Amino acid sequence: MRGITFTAFATLLLVTSGMIGSGHIALAHNSRVIENSGNYQESQQLCGNSCTVTSSNVITQGSASRTALPPVGTHLSLAVNNVTNGLSLRSSLTFSANNQIVTASTGGLSITYTGTGVPPNLVTTVQDGFPANFFITINLPTTSGTYTFQAHFAGATFPEEGGLTVHLLASDSPVVMFMVP
Repeated sequence: MRGITFTAFATLLLVTSGMIGSGHIALAHNSRVIENSGNYQESQQLCGNSCTVTSSNVITQGSASRTALPPVGTHLSLAVNNVTNGLSLRSSLTFSANNQIVTASTGGLSITYTGTGVPPNLVTTVQDGFPANFFITINLPTTSGTYTFQAHFAGATFPEEGGLTVHLLASDSPVVMFMVP
C-alpha cells in the first residue's frame, strides 16, 4: 500500500509541477508515462495500467528588429546672391511634411552643387548635430552671361533614438539663374 501511495503522490506532484512549468518531467511506473516540456499541462483521464500524457508548448517571438520608418521626404532650397567678394550660395534642407530644417546625424549631411556658374565638384557638409543650413561663397564668374546653379541632396540613412532607422529621400533644388553683366 505504501508503494501505491508513494506512486500516486509522485504522479500528483509531477502533474502539479508540470502545471506551473518546471521544465521536462518524466515518470514511468506500471506503464504510465507523464511528460511535460511546456508551461501548462492538464489531464483528467483515468489511466488504469496504461496511460501516456504529453504536452509541448512552442513559444515564438517576433522579429528582433523594429520596422523602419517610411522614407521621409525632403525639400532643398537654393538662393544665389551677389556679395562683395563673389556669389553666396545659400541652401537649406527641410522636411517636406512640416518645412522644419533637418539636423545632421551620424556622418553629417552633404549637398553637392552643379551648374554653369559653379566650380566642379563643389560639395559642402554639415556636421553631426547641426542644422542643414548651408552657406558657401564662390568666385563670381569672370565672363558676362547667364549662369545656372542647382543644389543636390543624395539622400541619407541614419539611426534615430529608439533604435529606428530614418531614411531621408533625395532632393534637388530648383534651378536658379544668375546674370553677370
